[in-house]
Amino acid sequence: MRGGVWLRRALWAGAGLSLTLLAWLLWRYPPWEVGWWPACSFRRLTGLYCPGCGMTRALASLLHGDVRQSLSRNVLLVPLLALLPSLALSRRLSRSPRLGYAVAVTLTAFMVLRNLPWWPFTLLAP
Repeated sequence: MRGGVWLRRALWAGAGLSLTLLAWLLWRYPPWEVGWWPACSFRRLTGLYCPGCGMTRALASLLHGDVRQSLSRNVLLVPLLALLPSLALSRRLSRSPRLGYAVAVTLTAFMVLRNLPWWPFTLLAP
């Protein structure tokens, strides 16, 4: 086996092991029970919600099987998780500039909308 192939497989195995460990930690020690999970630096500095605010709690809720709670913490988590396998399997899709622009526009619009102080936009806050 060539060195590059071995290294690539080792990196994928390490990434898979790291993600599995992170998922287990989120399941075993959910953020609403322990206080050592990191808070959002952007929120701390600006007072605004970023597109990722609530993502850790949303993922922990999803790991506990509570889809409704997960969506209430960050509604983008489920669509992003659905997109990841497609990106990993399709080299063409993962390098598509249109997809990159669409994701950037979606994240920017989500950030703006979730910081508006009126209903129904307040429902987007974590």
